[in-house]
Amino acid sequence: MFTSWNHDKWFAYVLHKGLTYFREEYLVSTEHANWYHQDGRSTYDSYRSQSDEAIYQHKTAFYDRLRYYHVEGNTLFVHGGFHVDQGFEEIIRTNQEQMLWDRSLYRADVEHWQINNNLRLIGKSTKDRRFGRFETIYIGHTPTVLDGFTQPTKMANVINVDQGCKCWAY
Repeated sequence: MFTSWNHDKWFAYVLHKGLTYFREEYLVSTEHANWYHQDGRSTYDSYRSQSDEAIYQHKTAFYDRLRYYHVEGNTLFVHGGFHVDQGFEEIIRTNQEQMLWDRSLYRADVEHWQINNNLRLIGKSTKDRRFGRFETIYIGHTPTVLDGFTQPTKMANVINVDQGCKCWAY
């Protein structure tokens, strides 16, 4: 199972243009500047030293098999998430690429966790919340350290595994 993350998808766009294109660093670095300058260059450099055959084999075995999401039993694996007002099924039908970028699921999850935490502090009962139909949803894309979480924390039915390794060195 390979779920696509935004940086993977960006590099897949480069590879899908062909190996002749891939070998032209100026084109890659300018036409895909967003990816290239957000650590894409290190990925590009590591592949550039490989033979065309090795790159093609890895593209076929990995990048061509990337999916926007994976469901295993009652568990969803997705990079960014889905818009909580639209729901997972609607995003599947309308715009699966949104699952790479959407942060609203994580934001709603953190907001709900903060409300419950505040209720606990004043001795009030908390409110259960479940996002979507899944028992557990694993996401990434938004570093949890930005919200003060330094390890994966299950809030409602969501676990964000992005610990922000590029934000701070531990």
